[in-house]
Amino acid sequence: MTCTSLGVDTPKSFVVSALMARTEWTWLATMEMEDTAVAVAVAVAVVVVVVTATAMASPMTMVGDAEADPAFYIHKPNDLRPFYTLATEGMSYFAMDVIPEVGPVEVRRELERVEFMMYLPHDWVPAGHLGDELNESNWPFYAMRALCSWISQTRTWIGEGHTVPMYLDGTPAVPGSQLTHMLFLPPVLFEHPEFAFCKVDDQLSFNMLVIVPITKPEWELKRSGGLDALVPLLESGEIPTVVDIHRSSAV
Repeated sequence: MTCTSLGVDTPKSFVVSALMARTEWTWLATMEMEDTAVAVAVAVAVVVVVVTATAMASPMTMVGDAEADPAFYIHKPNDLRPFYTLATEGMSYFAMDVIPEVGPVEVRRELERVEFMMYLPHDWVPAGHLGDELNESNWPFYAMRALCSWISQTRTWIGEGHTVPMYLDGTPAVPGSQLTHMLFLPPVLFEHPEFAFCKVDDQLSFNMLVIVPITKPEWELKRSGGLDALVPLLESGEIPTVVDIHRSSAV
């Protein structure tokens, strides 16, 4: 993987055009970029957006190439948001097969594209390369890339309240961790309410989902009792939205 500044590349997916055009969102409120970049993003608001950010000033960087694989945007911690925000950039290229039981075509179309986010602790070190052994620095990239690869190949629909294994072989996030599954929730805790559904234009829209890693016992509770069974644990923070890779199971 290579790391470049957001201002160097020309992002081409739905997520970047929408995010850059909606600067009032909390997620981007602290970006220190040229005024011209914001003006261009707000005025253009198209799939291709050129951002002339200052490389050293912007707290957001892009990792990877979204045209080859999902790339990742990393927003560094600050006083308002004392944690890392990691987001995919490229998953919204792929339309998932939303099951007919969900509703009419119009409803299913609004759910068929998605980008993923994950909140990581302030002391997380986003380093390493794909190909290295799993460790506390690179595991989010491995897990999210595996998820995106699986969805792009199978077009399996992932929506609010769904869960999937962290890896298909059932291994935990990193050796020694109890986190084995991913729970998908709307980004309501730290983001603007409108952040959950991003409409680029009349034809293009996508959803943002937060990945909350959970343990196997927590997953089993959710499987038997539905998402409602996990709500008290989520509200109390026993299942934290900001990932704690070393935490014990709340069940």
